[in-house]
Amino acid sequence: MTTVIERPRLVARTVAPATLRSVGAVLLVLGGAVHLQQWFRNYRELEIGPTFLLNAIASVVVATFLFGARGRTARWASLGGIGLSLASLGALLASRTIGLPGFTAVGYDRPEIEAIVLELLAAVVLGAAWWHSRGAVPDPRTEPDGSTFDGRP
Repeated sequence: MTTVIERPRLVARTVAPATLRSVGAVLLVLGGAVHLQQWFRNYRELEIGPTFLLNAIASVVVATFLFGARGRTARWASLGGIGLSLASLGALLASRTIGLPGFTAVGYDRPEIEAIVLELLAAVVLGAAWWHSRGAVPDPRTEPDGSTFDGRP
């Protein structure tokens, strides 16, 4: 006789990814706010300036998806947030080390440190949201009782 033990579905399994996505969205918006502040204050007139404005806009767009998405779309939104955070962090670090085309900076002031912390936290939190949402998406080919649409088990 074979005993089948079902894994209990915990409420936290469904709540955690949404909560993590919300926290990640807030972190993305805060990172975008740092980029917008830097655009207004320092980089508006420079050739690299539009990338700061683009980052701020992209942060709001991705955060909107993170707040409103469900299912597979939420997983893709989490990956988008991770990509945005890591790309922003990579560009910042590259600008301070090897330089970017037409732009090189030196040192880390308070806005750069804030951006590094926010981008790292957003990537980690959204990575956790993505990880915890694995398998949370039901197979669309089956009914809740596990049977297929034509009634076969």
